[in-house]
Amino acid sequence: MDTVELEQIGKNVWRLRRDVVIYGISVPRGFITDLASIPRVFYFIGKRTDENLQRASIVHDYMLRQNDYPKCTADRTFFNVMIDDGVPFWKAKLMYFAVRFFA
Repeated sequence: MDTVELEQIGKNVWRLRRDVVIYGISVPRGFITDLASIPRVFYFIGKRTDENLQRASIVHDYMLRQNDYPKCTADRTFFNVMIDDGVPFWKAKLMYFAVRFFA
């Protein structure tokens, strides 16, 4: 599993410090992300900076911005990466439904 190196460049804004391959998708150094946009009231689920959510959030943001992937594919990849990174099934499913229907 590729680890990510991030640099915070603003409030809730991070830049990828090196290229990373996530689920077979190459995300280039310099990519800007807000990670997981989780409202404060739902922090019991997780925070945007939780390490086990970072890779899923980065690849999801990247796929959506590239316009080369259908949203449903980006959302499913988000779920799969969370599971691979050890996010409990219930939490990954909840996060998946949140991005699938509200993002």
